[in-house]
Amino acid sequence: MTEPVPSLRALSERTLADLAGALKSCRLPSSASAYQVRHAVPAITEAAAEELADLLRAGLSPQHAETLLEAVVAERAKPDTSTVELVTSGPDAVGSTRDTGVILRELFARAESRVLIVGFAIHQGRQVFAALAKRMIEREELAVRLCVDIARRPGDTSNEDGILARFCTRLVQHEWPGPRLPELFYDSRALATSDGPRASLHAKSVVIDGRTAFVGSANLTEAAQARNIEIGLLVRSPEVAAAIERHMEGLIERGFLRRLALA
Repeated sequence: MTEPVPSLRALSERTLADLAGALKSCRLPSSASAYQVRHAVPAITEAAAEELADLLRAGLSPQHAETLLEAVVAERAKPDTSTVELVTSGPDAVGSTRDTGVILRELFARAESRVLIVGFAIHQGRQVFAALAKRMIEREELAVRLCVDIARRPGDTSNEDGILARFCTRLVQHEWPGPRLPELFYDSRALATSDGPRASLHAKSVVIDGRTAFVGSANLTEAAQARNIEIGLLVRSPEVAAAIERHMEGLIERGFLRRLALA
């Protein structure tokens, strides 16, 4: 799910051009270290210098690296084709917005390679996830990642393993409608037993195929999808979708979100 060379892509166009120039003029050899890259182009970040040095060590020629950097600059020059659409639940006061449940069913039904679902409370999931579960059967290669808030209820003194086991049982037996199960991740801070405040995985977003993102207030419940007053934005933008995926991947890699086996 991670976009390639993210640190190089994050550089300014001026820095990318300086870096391409250093490669073209042979100021950077094929065996250049990150230190040599930073010396040749002082404006480059340490992470980007490491990325370029890694590419060169892996066998990418300076000429091909120059072409790669020019391609990144050219990609930015493309016209912005991203769109943003208002999505609502509940009463439609102006008659010009589309319903949250309809939008999510459409997104799930058209997913091709991967789906990321973040932070939703789940209730009546068999109805909410029906289109996604069907699509997972149709496309064996479709990977679904579910990051949810598994919280300790007030007064619950159960150990963490017990709470997680009950959640998994409920999800598999009562909420998930298909034979293929998603990858499941949770924030263990929501299960803390101390008297202090607990954290909550409260972000609510869906990313489809790294191209389209839905971000809003609605949970994955029948009430939130159809009856509650909820507002969300459907953003057709690979840049926004990739940024959400990178953020969640970073939380997983750094251990803030933990994998929970369902089977």
